[in-house]
Parts: sequence; structure tokens; C-alpha cells
Amino acid sequence: MEKALRKTGTEIIGDVPWGTHICQFYQTKEDLLDILVPYFKAGLENNEFCMWITSEPLKVEDAKAALNKVVKNLDHFIKKGQIEILDYSEWYTKSGKFDVNNVLQGWVEKENQALKRGYDGLRLSGNTFWLGKKDWRNFTDYEEEVNKVIAKYRMIAICSFSLDKCGASEVTDVVSNHQFALIRREGKWVIIESSERKCAEAALRVSHRFLEIANRHTSINPLLNEFVMEVQKITQCVAVGIRILDEEGNIPYQAYNGFSQRFYESESPLSVKSDQCMCINVIKGTTGSKLPFYTEGGSFYMNGTTRFLATVSEEEKGQTRNVCNQVGYESVALVPMRLGDCILGLIHVADPQENMVPLETVQILEWVAIQLGEAMQRVQAEEKIRQYNGHLEKMVKERTAELIKTTEQLQRELAERKRAEVQIQTSLKEKEVLMQEIHHRVKNNLQVISSLLNMYSKRIHDQQVVDLFTEVRNTIHSMALIHSEFYQSERFDQINMESYLQKLANSLVQTYKTKRKWITVNISPSDVYLSMNQVIPCALVLNELISNAFKHAFQEGQEGKIEVSIQRSADGIVFMRVKDDGIGFPEEIDIYRTDSLGLKLITNLVVDQLKGSIQMKREKGTEFIIEFKIMGGVKDG
Repeated sequence: MEKALRKTGTEIIGDVPWGTHICQFYQTKEDLLDILVPYFKAGLENNEFCMWITSEPLKVEDAKAALNKVVKNLDHFIKKGQIEILDYSEWYTKSGKFDVNNVLQGWVEKENQALKRGYDGLRLSGNTFWLGKKDWRNFTDYEEEVNKVIAKYRMIAICSFSLDKCGASEVTDVVSNHQFALIRREGKWVIIESSERKCAEAALRVSHRFLEIANRHTSINPLLNEFVMEVQKITQCVAVGIRILDEEGNIPYQAYNGFSQRFYESESPLSVKSDQCMCINVIKGTTGSKLPFYTEGGSFYMNGTTRFLATVSEEEKGQTRNVCNQVGYESVALVPMRLGDCILGLIHVADPQENMVPLETVQILEWVAIQLGEAMQRVQAEEKIRQYNGHLEKMVKERTAELIKTTEQLQRELAERKRAEVQIQTSLKEKEVLMQEIHHRVKNNLQVISSLLNMYSKRIHDQQVVDLFTEVRNTIHSMALIHSEFYQSERFDQINMESYLQKLANSLVQTYKTKRKWITVNISPSDVYLSMNQVIPCALVLNELISNAFKHAFQEGQEGKIEVSIQRSADGIVFMRVKDDGIGFPEEIDIYRTDSLGLKLITNLVVDQLKGSIQMKREKGTEFIIEFKIMGGVKDG
């Protein structure tokens, strides 16, 4: 719950947080109005839902009239439902009798409704004048429960009690169930704080002090030693020690001051596994709050060990060691150090005088023990972290040294690799120049041969010989084109077949244009790349097939077209097609059994060099389909 303070409208009380439970002892109606009118005025002004439950001597009409004098437009607040002023019979006993659970549940429901309607919380007050003697015990239990409930909700409560109806025991009951009480003395309001509140405030001050100590230390032994010295200051006892439970069940003193060396040597070796004493009971948690020397927090305390032992039998004395009494300690307290449900050890306080460890002091020490348990956990965790960090730093240093060594080695290897790369690049450049030169010279030599054949063919009058020269020249030119492509390409291991086909087709069209000018060649787009080992036989096959189509597929003067494509499948199979729409291939000729030199060349190149197959179709002309698997290492462009 948030700790924002709320105005009470009363100077003596001041501002208080949600969860505050106050009682007011009054004698007259004016006493009630003096506190409650400014109390509810402040609630209305600060967006709180207010409930005022009245009883004699203050009636509902009296309360409204008094509040109306200081609150402008009180009727407006009543109409919109921000305040309800009810008689006790409309709240406490509306079912005909006082029911603790119904009343408590009613307050909780009112708080929930207030929050849903946009109010900051619930401000309430109830007068108990209506209570009879028979209802007092129920109402005392009710007030104890209210004290617990209010602490969990956004509520502030003032309960009014008539001094004329309260005896000493009733006043004690009332004060113990409220954080503080208001009473008028000599015309002035004064505050009476409950013993529990005083104890809690004292514990809070001590807790802050020990929290400072806990936050200051980073090692366990200095932490425990300073805790011992500080416990001695607040208890004024001569001897204080801290026992820690280890993994073997031993509970040695890890820090102490004031105990004799003899006492330390006899008591430090105790074990929860083999010994019996009050220290063992506290650390094991085998204490019962019903016994007068145990607290609800599991602590043991005694303020007169000799007097107490005089009241028990020898058999009962034998159940514990009673060493503290034997060495003269009359006041003894054993307070468990807890971390959640786990008991880590205990704080041992002892003094020769009686009454040095009253219950209030033990309760404060129980707060201190919680701080110590949490501090021990933090310090031990930090020590483990430091040890781990030290181990990590050592590992980092070793690893860093290894990395430096490895880096230096890598730098040397990198330098050697760069030198090797420079040599390789230089060698590659030289090879590129050499390959370009080779392709260039081969291309030029083939062109020279082609030119010579062309020149000689012009001097021959036999047309068959001239045609033979033309075929040879076309074949040579098809290979020269390959070297020209390699020479012009940035790569020397493969060439693009579409580019090559365009140039080959253009060359053949130029060769046959005088006799076959009505024939066109269409090249399909392709992204197939072939290596030198496959491109040469492919070029020779394509040259032969396209040339044959020009020469034999069409009659004189017949229009037609030749379609050429080369594609590649996903699994690396190349499909090369040459198709014409001419007169068709003679039925009697088998391409695998023929005397035709051209067809033999085609089948030999496909089967022997390309390791492929050739298929011929005679539908609407002639179509040759050649399949072969692309060689490894060649990828699409």
C-alpha cells in the first residue's frame, strides 16, 4: 500500500498514512465534535468517502448540524453520496445484533465501492456508547480484527469510547488494539501510544541502525562482530554471541564478546545432532509460544534463571544443560536468525543481573535477527560473487594471453596469406593476359584460314568443291567465334550460349543470303553457360544442323524459318533444339546409319564428346533435340 499521508484535520494527530487506527476517549458531546468535525471536513476536502456512525450523546441530526457549520454545501456532498451519517442501529446492529464478521465485511465493501467511484479511500468513525457489558468482549475482538483489516486497505478510522463506561481493564483493551489513543487532559488533547506501537517504533529505529551496519560491510566476520557490539549497546548486557548453523549441524560462535574463554570453549562445539539445550530448541524451531519463556517469534528469554530453576524438578532440569545459569547468567535471550522459513543461527544475549531482557527487548532483537539473516545472505552472496569474479578475472587474463598469442600468430599467417594472395593475383593476371592472347591468336589464325579458303574457293569452278570449301569455312568460323567470345569475356572458363548463337546465326545467314534469302533464323532467349570442353562440340553440332537446314530443308524460293533454342533444367540437363518448317527429312535416312559425313559428325560429337543423345522429329518440318548433362563446376550466369 502506498505511504502517502492523509490530513486528519486535527493538529494533535497531524497527517497519517492509510491503515491508521485511532481511538478517542470522550466525556461530552463537545469532545466528540471537537475531533470528528474537522476530521470529516478534511476527508471531504481530500476526495475521501466518509462514514460517520453515531450514538449517544451525539445523534445524527447533531452531527449533520455541526458539520454543516464548517463544510459549505454539505447537502451537496450528502446527495452525491460522498458522506453517510448513520445511527449505530443502521450499521452495527442492523441485523438485530452485533455481528463482527458482517460489520468488518461491510467496511471492506464500502472501501471497494469508494475506490470504484473514484474516491481515494474510506474515512470512518464509530461511537461505542451503545455497547453493553455483554457485548464488550465481542467488540474487543472486533477492534483487534479491525486493526488487522485496516492495515490492508485504504482506510482511516477513529473509534470513540466514553470514559464514563470504560474501566481500567477496558481502557487497556482499547489502547492495545489501536495505534494510539486521544484523551483530553486539563482541557487539552494528548496522545497515548500503545506499547506495541512504542515497541514497533523502537524496533524501527534499531532496524535502521542495523541496516546501516549491514549495508556497510562486504565480509561476513566484520559484519557479525559489529552486530555483536551494537546488540550489546541496545541491550546493555555484558555478553553477546552469534551462533551460525553449518552444514554438519554444528552451531559454533562465529562472533562473540563478553563470554569467558572457558565458556566459549565448552559451548561453541554444540551440535543440533547430539546435544540438548535451549540453543538447540531455538535453532530447530521446537519452541512453543504457550510456554511463558518462548515468544511467538520462536525466541527463548528468561529474566531470572535461578528463580525459575528452583520451580522445576530435577528431572526437568536434566532435559537441558543449564550452563548459562551455572556460570552466573540470570538474564538470557536466544533469538533465531531467519531467512524466510529457514533458521540460520541465533543471537545469544546474557547478563548476571535479572530483568535485562524484557519481552520488548527480545521483540526488537527479533527484528534485528531478520536484518542480520538478510545481511548474511547478501554478504555471503557477494563473497561468492567476488570469488567467482576473481576466478573469472584469472581465466580472462589467461584467455587474453592465449588470444594475444593466437592473434599474433594469425597476424603472421595473415601477412603470409596476403603475400601469397598477391602472388596468386599476379599469377592469375598473367594467366588472364596469356589466355586472352591465346584466344586472340587462335581466333586470328582461324580467320586467316577462313579467308584463305574463301579466296581459293573463288578460283574453283566446280560447284561441289566450292560448297565443300564453304562448309569447311563455316565450321572454322564457328570455332573462331568461340575464341572471340572467350577473348571478349571477363571469364575464361565459360561463355553465354545465347550470345554465341546470335553471332553464329548471323554469320550463317550472311553465308546463305544469296540463295536462301527468304529464310529467317529465330534464337530463343537463354541463360545457359558452357565450358570450353562442351562449347566447341556444341558449336560444331549447331553449325552443322543450321547449315543443313539452310541447304536441304527448303525448296528453291520457299519461305521458311529456322528456330534454335538451348535451355537448362534444374537438375543440370541441357536441351538443344534446331527446328525448321521445311519439306521434312527423308524417311529412308537413319541418322545413326548414314553415309552423310555431316550426320556422322553430329552423332559422334553428341554421343562421344557430349555424352548425350540425339532425337529427330519429322512433324511439320524437321526438329533435332539434343540432350546432355552439363559438366560439373559450370553455373548459370
